[in-house]
Amino acid sequence: MLRQRTSCFLCCISIAAFSSIVAAGPKDIPTHADVSYGPHPHQLLDVYLPKGKGPFPVALCYGAIWVPKKGAARLDLFSSHQCAVIAVQTRSMGDAQQDKVHPPISYVLSDARRALK
Repeated sequence: MLRQRTSCFLCCISIAAFSSIVAAGPKDIPTHADVSYGPHPHQLLDVYLPKGKGPFPVALCYGAIWVPKKGAARLDLFSSHQCAVIAVQTRSMGDAQQDKVHPPISYVLSDARRALK
């Protein structure tokens, strides 16, 4: 059972990585919007749950690294396959440069791990 869920999760991550990235449409309202996963105002995520009873496999979509922006994927594709989507916004490289963090990518990577937890 765990192996099947893990395979499904990895499949969803692969789909998210290789599907075309598009902005969420006006009808795509998150089930839970602007959920904070850290103290910084850019550490936010939106959760899109499909209709029906869970549990659901989950695809994480990360936003841009240079400017604060939530990730967005083909939500219609995922919801039609009963897959939840979490659109993650991380602190940006610009935030790291402003805070004089070296290397700047460490902010983005740290937030990506934190959002996954």
